Amino acid sequence: LGETLQSLWKRNKALVDIAMTDALTGLFNRRGFLIVAQGLFSLAERRKENLAVFMIDIDHFKKINDKYGHPRGDTVLKSLAKSLKETVRKSDVMCRYGGEEFVILFPNILSPAVPLMAEKIRKEVEESRPAGIFTTISIGVTQGLVKNSSDNDFLSWVSKADKCLYKAKANGRNCVVLDC
Repeated sequence: LGETLQSLWKRNKALVDIAMTDALTGLFNRRGFLIVAQGLFSLAERRKENLAVFMIDIDHFKKINDKYGHPRGDTVLKSLAKSLKETVRKSDVMCRYGGEEFVILFPNILSPAVPLMAEKIRKEVEESRPAGIFTTISIGVTQGLVKNSSDNDFLSWVSKADKCLYKAKANGRNCVVLDC
């Protein structure tokens, strides 16, 4: 019975990992991210801590796939994920949100550190040349204290960061737009 239970536990853990992890990058997928992020978001509200949400998009990713092929594009995605993991704090939560979009939640981050972190990530990607390919990213950022209002929906924060991302794209890409 003990072996059977242990086997079931391992299989269930594997299923949870599959359900919450992006197979290509090893980061959370959107579902896994939202589960973890919502809890951290609620905690930040209760503790009155500043947090930030970054929405990141690889600039002209379709051109990378068209020029170098999808396997190389996948390598760029994996390299970018690795670079993000190495650049942010262990307490920060990130995911591959879709296609070539990534989201990072920075719980308990000091407000002055937010633009510095965004620029650090942008520069790191540009300088690292994922998969040997010159790659740039655009970043949309929202930050602040979670208030007891309509602000207490984490997805609204993701939406605000996404709006800022679109402004970064409109501003010529390879830049950061904060709290638009």
